[in-house]
Amino acid sequence: MCASRLGSARATPAPPPAWDYARPWVVDRADCAHLIAAPERFRFIAPFLGRAESIRGAAEQLGASAPRVRYWVTRALAATLVREEACDAQGSARYRVRSDVLFLPSALTEAGTTEALATAWSDPWQRLLIRSASRLVERAGPVGLRLRRGADGVLDYRLAHGPTRDIAFEHLPPMSLGWVTDLWLDDDQARALQRELHAIVARHVGQRAGSQRYIMRLALAPLLEPDIVSMQRTPPPPQRA
Repeated sequence: MCASRLGSARATPAPPPAWDYARPWVVDRADCAHLIAAPERFRFIAPFLGRAESIRGAAEQLGASAPRVRYWVTRALAATLVREEACDAQGSARYRVRSDVLFLPSALTEAGTTEALATAWSDPWQRLLIRSASRLVERAGPVGLRLRRGADGVLDYRLAHGPTRDIAFEHLPPMSLGWVTDLWLDDDQARALQRELHAIVARHVGQRAGSQRYIMRLALAPLLEPDIVSMQRTPPPPQRA
């Protein structure tokens, strides 16, 4: 007997047709796309990706309540995104996502754009980065936004402790905040910078020698849209002879 977390104790059902978990699945159902497209929804499905897990086990991993996990698993079952597997040693039903590799075409999402999909999966980390850094900065005193025109004529805006008091990052735990928005590079120069950034990350990612977990954002892209953030159009530098 298998005590399913989505029902009472019952006989283990006859196994459905086999799913080839090793075969990547290109998502082709709107209900599945809805569950995958937003990380705040998919986080409740993620414990079942690449392995079979029980409701209770998933709840423990997520630090969430079992009823909340059960709600999303029920929806995933209805969408055939997951299915029930053999019970665990305690007799609890286990569930698994239909493939160990999912590919969600951006066109299948509600917004239908790559930008919206990338934003949805980046925003939670961006908020976490800003929230962590803000709490650390506030330890040194009240913080506000300082705006002024730089010597180069570009609008400069940054967090500070006052009109003339910068944030003393050297007295805080190691961290860095800010954007470089006026970087002019040729394609070869930008490619070299890309390699340098990736090399730095490769040297440190995966190491667990330290006691503190850090979050780092790595981003570099040509600016294709009008510069609306700095509130002025920055002219390109003069061409070299």
